[in-house]
Amino acid sequence: MELVAVIGKQGKDIPVGKALDYVYGYVLGLDMTRRDLQAEAKKLGRPWTQPRASITRRRWARFIL
Repeated sequence: MELVAVIGKQGKDIPVGKALDYVYGYVLGLDMTRRDLQAEAKKLGRPWTQPRASITRRRWARFIL
């Protein structure tokens, strides 16, 4: 289970003190990354973030706090 911040507006080089102004809300998420594919990619020197990239690998709650 992870707490996911939902970003509500675009920004760049945002000062730390203003960061929460860009958060729309929070949602609970379940990371279902294929750890076996991630480990194999790391061994081969490939980008290990790819197994995390698919939206189908995550489940989100249906509400935003």
